[in-house]
Amino acid sequence: MAAMASFLLRVIILFSAVTSCISTSSLPKTYGILLIPGFDVLDVFGPLSYINSLPDTTVHLIAESSLDPVYSHTLNATMSTIIYKNGQLVIPTHTIDTAPPLDVLIVVGGAGSRAILAGLLQPSVAFIRDRYPTLKYLLSICTGNALTATSGVIDGRLSTGNKRAWAFVTGQGPNVNWVPKARWVVDGNIWSSSGVESGTDMIYSFIKHVYTKPVAQSIANVLEHMPHTDPSFDPFADLYNTSGTLIPPPPTPPIPASAPSKFGVLIYPGFSTMEVWSVLDFINLAAITKNVSLIAADLNPVVADIAPGSISLPFFPKRGQPTIPRFTLENAPELDVLLVPGAPRIPRDPKLAAYIASKYPNLQYLISMGTGAALVAQSGVSNGHEATTAKPFFNQVKQKYKGVSWKAKARWTVSDDGKLWSSSGGAAIMDTFYAFLGHAWSPEGANHTSINLEYVPNTDPSVDPFADTWGAR
Repeated sequence: MAAMASFLLRVIILFSAVTSCISTSSLPKTYGILLIPGFDVLDVFGPLSYINSLPDTTVHLIAESSLDPVYSHTLNATMSTIIYKNGQLVIPTHTIDTAPPLDVLIVVGGAGSRAILAGLLQPSVAFIRDRYPTLKYLLSICTGNALTATSGVIDGRLSTGNKRAWAFVTGQGPNVNWVPKARWVVDGNIWSSSGVESGTDMIYSFIKHVYTKPVAQSIANVLEHMPHTDPSFDPFADLYNTSGTLIPPPPTPPIPASAPSKFGVLIYPGFSTMEVWSVLDFINLAAITKNVSLIAADLNPVVADIAPGSISLPFFPKRGQPTIPRFTLENAPELDVLLVPGAPRIPRDPKLAAYIASKYPNLQYLISMGTGAALVAQSGVSNGHEATTAKPFFNQVKQKYKGVSWKAKARWTVSDDGKLWSSSGGAAIMDTFYAFLGHAWSPEGANHTSINLEYVPNTDPSVDPFADTWGAR
């Protein structure tokens, strides 16, 4: 009880300090995300992790022509190879014909954006063009900037885009003032980011600009996200030489026979958007991956972030989006790696804990994310091992599961035998999985994957400012 009381007091103090300095009357209320087949999952769910925590807002996932689930992996008419070996299904809320009025439209990228080269996605392009005059803000991420460029609304404006796909993106907008070296660019009410993970940095900066820095930082504290805050920081522009003759992407490093290739992610009501979708993008793009399975108790859509027992407090998620699992606990395939996400609460589920315990002996690796460490502790497999967990809930988890050697100030931990990994909450899984790939594949393989994501990792597991923020001890 003392741990919970301390936690609630910290949230109330944060909320009181923040709400005293903002007025909500003119803030954006309605957000729309334009989903295209073959979208990049982190382009969507990195920003959504922030937006889901904003007060008095609604979010609409908008598909081009139907309410059928949209697949994040596609082979379109202009692609000779499949970029993503795996994909996930996301359920839209509206089509472009039924979408309500919006204050903010977010245009995301992904492999499927190249369908524009074959004359596809024209309804989406028209939607951007038609909606822009009534928007408060237009945000585009990664190769989504190719769609905004094609729409004509950024002609004469400053913009940037994915550096690996620089020729493709800039080729769609000859009248755009492209900025070759930028993590993100702001021109009036138009914001554009570079590739993939830079969109999450941009949304932090956007919320800081629109809602104030205390709001942005308070959400970042919940997400344990350490954003890059300098828009001119862009090592990938130099890597691909976007200001001159473009340099091809680096080759894929060799893959050892021992590298894991079959990944599974448990999902359950209230699972963390940031944790699951961040690590899925890493897994999808890692060359070692042969398949990835989303596993749940049944095959019904599973809603992220919100579930019975979730914390309904300021800066914690107010809503979540449904996702479709591919396997149940009973028919899931054999795995090399099982990942267990957390939630904005301390999950307790005997059935999931039993599944973890039954699978653990045959796994190469088990990785817990955030309060997913509580499920792993419930299974018993982490007893006697060092672990960490989401810092807002650290003291409560530590108090509940005393058989684990909990480490308060740690971005991630690894057991002595290298099999059991645990990450802190939210965005910490990105740093954790980068370190994991360096261990299970090679440092060059980890770097190759992070370059594709335009992600700059924190490589020191002892760097954990959120332990102090949340009083973890």
